[in-house]
Amino acid sequence: RLYCNFQYHHIMIFYFQQQYSFQNFISMDSKGNYLFKVLVVGCCGAGKTCCIRKSVFNQFNTEYKVTIGVDFAAKNVKLMHNGKETNVCIQFWDIAGQEYYSQLSRAYYKGAYGCIIVADLVSDTLLNDVKIWKEEVSKKVFLPNSDEVVPTVLLCNKVDLPKAKQVWENDAIRGELESYEFTKVLATSAVSGQGLDDALQILALQIIKKIDGKEKIGQINGVMVETIDEVKQDQKEKKCC
Repeated sequence: RLYCNFQYHHIMIFYFQQQYSFQNFISMDSKGNYLFKVLVVGCCGAGKTCCIRKSVFNQFNTEYKVTIGVDFAAKNVKLMHNGKETNVCIQFWDIAGQEYYSQLSRAYYKGAYGCIIVADLVSDTLLNDVKIWKEEVSKKVFLPNSDEVVPTVLLCNKVDLPKAKQVWENDAIRGELESYEFTKVLATSAVSGQGLDDALQILALQIIKKIDGKEKIGQINGVMVETIDEVKQDQKEKKCC
């Protein structure tokens, strides 16, 4: 069984890191199942948390609650890679939209292997918002011990709304969004779930491809990789006095 066994909570960052060992490594069990950290960013009201809740719990809440600091959630994703089924546990770091004003904190993006930018299709500042967030990620969020920007997908959210659908179908707008060199640009809906599973499949596969060809247990871009059993054993030893 894969190792995503916690619910969606407000958790202190240092506690989360202690419990799940988010130092600069990607985790993997003996069967080749992956676990990695993915940032979720975007402006307030874009629907970051709603997209995560829909994806993880298949729930949509009409009551808007502002995320304070960072929230966490996890989802298991199954995909085909090199002709075999691969299990991936994506651990989402849902970063509050207002964090843009203070820029991404190093405590948030350290150790990330992927990023999801959520944009509001009905926002008058859509293009500028996407440009700013992509520049921020491109300047600050790199694969550990590398100068390569993490794979990043753009979720153009709220496509279930008539106005948003019109924006999405505008070729000029689509063209500009795609010019920012995202791994993929998708239309999504936190209400229906449209595009969310596809986004995670694409992002997870791209991250694995970045790792593929390197040692699976040992060094990845100069970063130590540990098995899940090694992580658990390390945590157990740290608790002993």
